Amino acid sequence: MTISSTLPICAICGHTSHSLLDHVQEAHEMSLEAYAMANPNSPIVSQEAMDAVSSRRKRRTQPVAPTDLRAMFHDFDMEINLDVEVGVCGANGVRPSHYKLPTFGNAKKVVFDICLDIESGATQLIYGAAGTGKDAFWLNYSWVTRTPCMSIQINPDVDISKVLFSHEIDPNEGTVYKMGALAKALTEGYVSPKTGRRVPYLVVLTDVDRCDPQQGEHLRLMLDSVSKRIQHPDGSTLPVLEGTRIVATANSIGNGSSRYSSAQVMDASILSRFDSKWEFTTLDWRDESNIIKAKFPLLARICGSMKQGERDFFDNIGDVVKAIRGAVKSDSIEMEFGHRELCGWMKHMQSRVVFYHKRGRKIPTTLVKDSFRQVRGAVDQGMHAQLDMLVDTFIRGGVVDQGNTSHIGNGELVDL
Repeated sequence: MTISSTLPICAICGHTSHSLLDHVQEAHEMSLEAYAMANPNSPIVSQEAMDAVSSRRKRRTQPVAPTDLRAMFHDFDMEINLDVEVGVCGANGVRPSHYKLPTFGNAKKVVFDICLDIESGATQLIYGAAGTGKDAFWLNYSWVTRTPCMSIQINPDVDISKVLFSHEIDPNEGTVYKMGALAKALTEGYVSPKTGRRVPYLVVLTDVDRCDPQQGEHLRLMLDSVSKRIQHPDGSTLPVLEGTRIVATANSIGNGSSRYSSAQVMDASILSRFDSKWEFTTLDWRDESNIIKAKFPLLARICGSMKQGERDFFDNIGDVVKAIRGAVKSDSIEMEFGHRELCGWMKHMQSRVVFYHKRGRKIPTTLVKDSFRQVRGAVDQGMHAQLDMLVDTFIRGGVVDQGNTSHIGNGELVDL
């Protein structure tokens, strides 16, 4: 390719540009090779353009400094703690399986709001129905940004004072109180074995609406907006390390729940210590269907091209899911049908597909109808008919028992 120290001039029409590559192809419908053969001495690219390309190539070959690495999390670029060991992040060093941040609907908007509060350091409570991914969100955030994470399950059996401190007998000192893992995480943070840097923890209080009044008193000090502290058994208090992020998840907003009997009415003064309370919702089906396909690849590969009328197989499953969740939200049916329940249904359906596939048999057109028995089995028998009516129009062949219809003829209807 001929290079010119000045602007190249098209030998055909006189057009000038730093590069004639696109011009030759678009204006004269010639390949670069054909133009060069016809005009062997005509420059095609200027030296200035070549220098610019070479400069970009050199910049791209330079690795990014570790201190400049950032992680894209939703619409936010966040700092990565590269000196933190993976084993203390996420779920014991493991990223939540097949987790994806929402890209559609209300779930996307809520995550955007939560990320804004992450940037500002706000204390947050995320609540919502079971299976909406509340804890998975925080574990994924920890894993992506390499933030040391500790998750504490709140239930009536947990004595938070013992998680904070243990009462031991030392042969030299006598009775002593030793810091537990939670107290160390809150007051000392994580000390990097690589750099010696002290990194604040992310502490996730799971099912915080299960806490009893005694547990709540410990949380009150930990969440204090002026000076976060923990109480020592001797009555003194210890400051929580600056930058420690304490968040909580719950099924209710702290006023109890008819659906979750163990959810307690929380002390208003504890709730007020959370800067933000966000309600998590189920994923938009466009997001959730992709997760389902990733979790159940055989089902996606074999059934992905199946149609019911004009609807795609997984779009049709989405119709059923939306109908059930809409009824649950409006309290017209009592059942749980979050992501875990959906995965249970898909797992059973995939087992059916495997059964037929291994035996070289054709998958029956009643696959969805037959597998839906797994969903029906999860609700009280008195609600089977109501659930069937809810999804009947979305499932091929229907699920409502029509009874004996042999007495109905095929002739013309008669107005009686």
